[in-house]
Amino acid sequence: MQPQEPSKFAGALGRLKRPTVEEQEQPTSSFEPPAEVAAPLEAPPAPVRMVSGGGRRAGKRSDPAYKQISVIMRKETNRLASRKLEDIGSEMDFSELVEKLVSDWLKRQK
Repeated sequence: MQPQEPSKFAGALGRLKRPTVEEQEQPTSSFEPPAEVAAPLEAPPAPVRMVSGGGRRAGKRSDPAYKQISVIMRKETNRLASRKLEDIGSEMDFSELVEKLVSDWLKRQK
């Protein structure tokens, strides 16, 4: 019987089975930090909302007053409305247009 050649993956498998340096250096006894280190830490400060571009305000997606929703709309209606907003040079984007239309409709319902 011929000796079997090692698999082309034998070297990789052997490296995976060996303990890493971190695993080898782990102490066998449990470690407790000194009392002055074990004291509870203060709560981390609230994250600061950084916006790229300097003076720009944070977008609607990160504003908790807004919620992203989905609406089923004909492609042509969406395309025409978006194009009209652009053609008239409106500062309003499509979501602001929908917000205004729905808000106006709600006011009329009272």
